Amino acid sequence: SFMGRGRGFSPNKQQVALLTDLETLPQFLCRPDDVVLVSQAPRTAFLAQLKEAGLEPPQFEELSKGKIRGELLKRKIGALRPWAWSPESIDLLKPLAGNLSGDPPPMGEDWIKRIRPLYSKAWGAELLREVLHDADAPEWMCAEWQIGQLAEDSEQAIELIQSIRKRGHQRVVAKMLFGVAGANMQRFWEPQLSEAQKKWLRRTIEVEGGVVIEPWLDRGFDFSFQFDMTPKGLRSVGMIEMINDQRGQYQASVYRPKFGAGLNADLVQALNGPRGGRLKDIRTRLGEIMEPKLQKAGFRGALGVDAFAYREGEQWRIKPVTEINARYTMGRLMIELMRHTASGRTGKMELVSLPALRKRGHNSFIEYAAELKDRFPISLAGHPKPRIDQGALCLNDPEKAIGCLAVFSVKKPT
Repeated sequence: SFMGRGRGFSPNKQQVALLTDLETLPQFLCRPDDVVLVSQAPRTAFLAQLKEAGLEPPQFEELSKGKIRGELLKRKIGALRPWAWSPESIDLLKPLAGNLSGDPPPMGEDWIKRIRPLYSKAWGAELLREVLHDADAPEWMCAEWQIGQLAEDSEQAIELIQSIRKRGHQRVVAKMLFGVAGANMQRFWEPQLSEAQKKWLRRTIEVEGGVVIEPWLDRGFDFSFQFDMTPKGLRSVGMIEMINDQRGQYQASVYRPKFGAGLNADLVQALNGPRGGRLKDIRTRLGEIMEPKLQKAGFRGALGVDAFAYREGEQWRIKPVTEINARYTMGRLMIELMRHTASGRTGKMELVSLPALRKRGHNSFIEYAAELKDRFPISLAGHPKPRIDQGALCLNDPEKAIGCLAVFSVKKPT
């Protein structure tokens, strides 16, 4: 939403709580000599718990009234890695740009022209169209009419909704160009559009310049391709399973030593194909298409491409691109966390909200964290550097959590 509305965007109470609770998570993307900028540094006692689990904390620097102060302004910087490049992160990091050993990222009008379009849902739809046109086995992918289409006025949006329904597909979704996955979208389930829905279309298009219209598919398995854009080119980092709620909002990430292990046989066959490696072929093609575009934009850093498998009748199909996240994601965080685990382990990172906590019979995050520590204590194994063998670990401080607790759990192979 910030990407679309800029400084006119005002986060709601829930978004502020999420930001406050999770602001220290970038520490798990770091090496010990890195510096993480935060509004408030974690408690020493909490960092000690992470260190006991083998997670060596980086250096934390507290912002002063939202600005960088002190010695860091004089320090030589290897790279700047915000969670996402935005007007806000550029303003914050601009004083450090002169300390960089490499080239600074696009800023100001240059950012608006080159980087901002990478956050748009329209770019994801364009990328999917290119993948489909190049695919050698389109019968197992989504159809072209299932790609999101850009509507730049409400009349065009309504026409696109009607054209999808003429194909016998009733459920349609309109996505804000710069909305967060699963949020900031309008679902059209009813036979007729209501006045409130039409008003949402008009208002959203006026603010963001358009919406993306697409059919709502019966998704059964969510996953993501994780990449890193480096000065040497686009590097594949891995694939991660995702668990989303019925609205498509993120709940958890799952890493398995063998991707897709434990899924039903039909789905595994759809993901692999007759030769095996179907997803790797998609990943390779995504990289080939994105790399020159990212190079031209001057983009550097982490990038995730969300995808899913869905049922159409009795057949599983794959939608290789549903969202492009030109930033760090929870999936990428999951990959970095797994570097601290023993070989062959399955990992899960879950965001436990206050309502979810209460459904589990707990009154507070402190109480829930104490039960996790008691039932699933962290144990380490390996030499010379012990890594997490099994157990559950809170990634943000339960004593400070307002609305969300990030929990990382590790299991041995069964």
